Amino acid sequence: MEKSLNARKKKILGAIASARDLGYDLTQDGVVALLQGELSAPWAKESPFYGCLVSLPSKQGKNAIRYLVQRNYLAQRYDFDLSVYLLELTHKGEEEVPSAPKKRERKKTSEKVYFRERKEK
Repeated sequence: MEKSLNARKKKILGAIASARDLGYDLTQDGVVALLQGELSAPWAKESPFYGCLVSLPSKQGKNAIRYLVQRNYLAQRYDFDLSVYLLELTHKGEEEVPSAPKKRERKKTSEKVYFRERKEK
């Protein structure tokens, strides 16, 4: 029996699925950049997974993608024109795609006081 995927790996699958729905294929670097919010393409901000893992180190992101390829959640397709591997969801990966992540609203915290004006007596 296989372990269930953690949230990070499910978000990777979701990012690939959302890019596919928008009409784009991603490389490993593209997936990591999309999740970190660093992808500068105009369509990227339409993805619900844009910037949802801002603190994801690229090495950990690529290790997670490699894990998903080894466990047959993702497949790599070589593009001869660009000389890169593009990622595709397999049937097994399609079953694990999460819904759009919830956007967290930051609570407004009270401002810290660093100084105040002196009142003369």
